[in-house]
Amino acid sequence: LQSVSEQTYRNLDVILVDDGSTDLSGKICERWSEKDSRFRVIHKKNGGLSDARNAGLNAARGELIAFVDSDDVIHRDMFRILYDVMDKEQCGICCCNVERGTIFRNQTENEKRAIKGIYTSEHAIRAIIEETDVFVTVWNKLYKRNIVEDIFFPKGKCNEDEFWSWRVIDRAASIVSVKGTLYGYRQRENSIMNSRYSLKRLDLLDARAERLRFFEEKYPNLVRLGRCDLRFECIRAWQFSLLYLSKDEQKQSRNKIQSIIKEDPVRPEDCRELPPGRRFWYLLSGITFNGTCSIRNRFHFGP
Repeated sequence: LQSVSEQTYRNLDVILVDDGSTDLSGKICERWSEKDSRFRVIHKKNGGLSDARNAGLNAARGELIAFVDSDDVIHRDMFRILYDVMDKEQCGICCCNVERGTIFRNQTENEKRAIKGIYTSEHAIRAIIEETDVFVTVWNKLYKRNIVEDIFFPKGKCNEDEFWSWRVIDRAASIVSVKGTLYGYRQRENSIMNSRYSLKRLDLLDARAERLRFFEEKYPNLVRLGRCDLRFECIRAWQFSLLYLSKDEQKQSRNKIQSIIKEDPVRPEDCRELPPGRRFWYLLSGITFNGTCSIRNRFHFGP
């Protein structure tokens, strides 16, 4: 909250969502709203991260929207830089680089606002799949309100970003990425992403399957890439299941994964653009899926 309050871009409407906290978080939010008129607090019954973000979206009054997770920090110039670049380039989404931690390296003004890439929706979604320049996370970006205001996060789902980001990017005429490292991402030992692997993590497969169906309707050039990506996520999920789930949980995981790979079987023509190593695992999984995952676990390939 300190990093938000010290933004060099001052015209902020800061919505703090107290999602049924059982510690002093709610009181901390109230203290901030008392000393900074830009801060507003929503106290609500615990509904999870998606429900909290949706509550913030519903309450938002600004023309632009951004998200900051509760354990992260932002560079004091983040919103000023993203706003300036968005205004200049007339893009629907502007995103920045991410620092793992809470201390930012020294950067000149030119470094912070230098443009790394300008993308169409299709190219940005491809970059998300390939994990280059544009990433699936919602919190290192600034969005025009009309792009996001009626797209809500799926309540109760893990990996909620995976269900949301590609839908939003699809609506943007252009997406701009700047070189500035302006968002500080911090993982606590008891954070959602560091919690024990569970069946809830299989929600990611639902998100990738939904995305693939969407590609089939609108982005045919991305279908092969999306199908390979879904297959590798299934491999990864079964590797984790073998390592960390009980026998009963493994049965549930296997049933879900098998239903997905049955609907999207291996097609040799899909993997032509993959590097040789990934092409090998992709094709092998079509011969023996369980064997592929067991071999990868045995020789520490992933997950």
